[in-house]
Amino acid sequence: MSVLAYPAWVNQDTVAHTVVFANGRCSLQLPPGTGFVSCPKAFFAGDYPYTVDGEIQASLVVAPDWRTVTLGARSHTIHRGSALTLHGKLAVGTGSPPVFQGPRMPVTVLARPDRRHPFHRIAVVTAKPHRSLSPGNAHSDWRLRVRPGTNKIYIVEANSQPKGGQYWRQARSKPFRVRVGR
Repeated sequence: MSVLAYPAWVNQDTVAHTVVFANGRCSLQLPPGTGFVSCPKAFFAGDYPYTVDGEIQASLVVAPDWRTVTLGARSHTIHRGSALTLHGKLAVGTGSPPVFQGPRMPVTVLARPDRRHPFHRIAVVTAKPHRSLSPGNAHSDWRLRVRPGTNKIYIVEANSQPKGGQYWRQARSKPFRVRVGR
């Protein structure tokens, strides 16, 4: 399934048909015997109702592609006053635009002292494309150096979207607990 659709129709009938999207994004005239007439504009993730000949109602459903983000560090325990580098990977589905050949994507790092408190944003960092010889290993790497004064629980979120619509699902890492000792 593609997350960025250019819907196309084939008319194998002997009569013309008209396809009209309710949101006005696309209207097509399909003469008899035409093959693969597509909408000129892309459809992002969402549900798009349309009609055929003003009578048959249908819907194009475009699902957002997957996305994952990870979080780790060298240790879960540090000495008071020490710094720790948080790091991870951001990966997106293969149906996505070619993000690893160009744009860098932001990830948001959040922290809280314990489970009783809400997470608060501490930084937004850029995940930079990782250069890999293996095409199946396309991902971006991110890093952030922190100096927690007290115990912290960190998570990372990837929820940015390109202009125009939604490509990917939102992603959240597993929590990473850091204990600060003396």
